Amino acid sequence: MQSRDSEVIRALWPYALWPHATPTGEAQAAPVLGEAATQALQQARIEPLIVHDHPTRPRPDMPHEALCARALGWPEGPGYWPWAALAAVEAGLAKWGDGSAWAWVTLCHWQVVQGEAQILDPSWLGVDAATDARLRADMQGYFLEDGIQLFAWRPGVWLAQSPAWAEVSTASLDRVLGETVRVWQPGGDHPEGAARLWRRLQNEMQMLLYTHPVNAQRQWSLNSLCLHGAGAMPNHPPAADGLALWRRLEAQAQEAHWQQLAQAWRRGDHAAWQQAWAVCWQAEAPQWPQARPETPWRLTLAGAHHARTCVWPHGQGWRRWWPGNRPDPRRVVWEAIPACD
Repeated sequence: MQSRDSEVIRALWPYALWPHATPTGEAQAAPVLGEAATQALQQARIEPLIVHDHPTRPRPDMPHEALCARALGWPEGPGYWPWAALAAVEAGLAKWGDGSAWAWVTLCHWQVVQGEAQILDPSWLGVDAATDARLRADMQGYFLEDGIQLFAWRPGVWLAQSPAWAEVSTASLDRVLGETVRVWQPGGDHPEGAARLWRRLQNEMQMLLYTHPVNAQRQWSLNSLCLHGAGAMPNHPPAADGLALWRRLEAQAQEAHWQQLAQAWRRGDHAAWQQAWAVCWQAEAPQWPQARPETPWRLTLAGAHHARTCVWPHGQGWRRWWPGNRPDPRRVVWEAIPACD
């Protein structure tokens, strides 16, 4: 079902709300977002904060993923969305309603932090096409023994097709990064069925990677795999606006300035995050007023557990003032501080 025009998310920025604790007084300092971004945020209408979950009870997905799923017209749920099935259709490997089930398999580096395994941000690993193809060829036979077929998606990430994936719930990779892997493993502490199959296969591939030649010269070894985005193929195509949003998010994930924003956010580097935020604004904002001049422009900023939408009036972009109080940019981009409406 199509969303009403006024509710369509025109732009969605993951990792664009700052969630971390900061030095005393830093919240009162003007963010280094650039003059253009600061002025634009002051002239936006800020909608009420969107609460996704609570830090002590996190969902298996991130706010930007839930918003994208809603835009696609997928039913509300606990956050286990069939992203890989959507990717398979986009890659020409499947069709809507064909009864298939898919998952993403991502090459990753597990590191031990305070006795618990965590996944290093895959964007730091620099997996090239040759490494990707070699490992996929070496692992394909093991997967086929369990009825799973691997397909290339992008370097370091494969599409895996198997009926088993219709029966397993997987947390978002974005949610798992920087968190304890054990908490988010499919099947938890007592995996059964498809989750148990995956955990066994994952262990086998960890042993293969331990001595694999591709790791000989790598700073960060490829020592494990992550299963995510699993689910059965939806019966019907998604909403067109939602599909356009998903495509844009996938493209953003491969662009350097968006990767820098996410990396700085994950490592808690406030200064680098602000600089990356300003670069993202400079790269994206100039085209907005011309894209759909007849409707207000909406930018939704997402963080770890919340999201916030900024709206500019139609026709004038951010050059026309909304009546009422000017929002404080420091509050707009701060996840923990309510916006001034």
